[in-house]
Amino acid sequence: MQAQQSNAAKPQHLNTPNPLHALPQVPKQLLSVQQLANSIPAYQGRAGAIRWQIFNSSSNGLKESGAIIRNGRRILIDVDKYFAWQESNAES
Repeated sequence: MQAQQSNAAKPQHLNTPNPLHALPQVPKQLLSVQQLANSIPAYQGRAGAIRWQIFNSSSNGLKESGAIIRNGRRILIDVDKYFAWQESNAES
C-alpha cells in the first residue's frame, strides 16, 4: 500500500528539480598567457602580442568580453571568450 504514494504526499522540496543535480557542465578552458601563446600557431609561443592586448584591454574591448580572469598576479584567459573577441574584431 505504501508503494502507491503519490507525489502529493512528498514534501514540496522533493518535487522540484534541483539544478545542482543537472547534467555536468563542461568546465571553462582557462589558459595562462604563455599557454595560450603556445596553443596558437600564429604566435609561435611568443606571448608579447597577447600581453599587449591585455595591457590595452580597456580600449580594445577585451576587458568587456570577459575573457580576462585575474587572480592576484596570475592572469588566465577564457579561451572561448578570447576567440569570440578575436572573431568580433575580424576585418570583413
